[in-house]
Amino acid sequence: MKKVFNLSVILAVLASALTFTSCGEDEDAPFVGIAVETTATNAIVAVTCDNDLTAVELWQDGSKLKNIDLKSGQEVGNVTSFTIPGLTTGAKYVVKVTCDGNGAGEKEFTVGNTTTEAETFQLTVGGSNSSEGSYISISNKAVYKTTEANANAAAIEIVFDGTTFKSATESTNSAFTAVASATVSGDAANGWSFETSTGYKGTIKFAGEDKDGKGTYDINVTRSAK
Repeated sequence: MKKVFNLSVILAVLASALTFTSCGEDEDAPFVGIAVETTATNAIVAVTCDNDLTAVELWQDGSKLKNIDLKSGQEVGNVTSFTIPGLTTGAKYVVKVTCDGNGAGEKEFTVGNTTTEAETFQLTVGGSNSSEGSYISISNKAVYKTTEANANAAAIEIVFDGTTFKSATESTNSAFTAVASATVSGDAANGWSFETSTGYKGTIKFAGEDKDGKGTYDINVTRSAK
């Protein structure tokens, strides 16, 4: 079903959900509130500030992409909204706002993902020669050892064989009965992407080299709801 937005409804929702952030170390600086709603390729940014806005900027990966024309803003009550078109589905952006009196705030958002923002966490995994577990639960943000695997099978979507990551259903351990699963693709050089049967998608990347020569690695996992 095509997602249709009613601007007045969106602004009402965003106004109620505005995130207020402190403006640096200046306690006298005005507060800035920012909320974002997205479609597949657009974002509507709602901003409120005690003083006049001086800049609204779109950033990505630490670089400013563009300035948003302040004259394009639509005011409803004390909230000003800006529509930003032409964004990439699934990509992360940051909107930065400044206003008179050293007011400033920023908010990260993912296009097409307004209900659950991506989060990154670290786990430690190991192959068969390691003392670390190799049964990974993206949903629980946990790693289980062989002796714990069957008891947690409903949450274990991915396994690590000491070299690569794959679906729990591809485990070579005949004593383990997989319940959950994942589609996994990638390699050590570029990382792995996944989509799990438990409702998550994301990436896995090694955070460093083999820690003990036994296939033990720290990994960075980024996940968001599908």
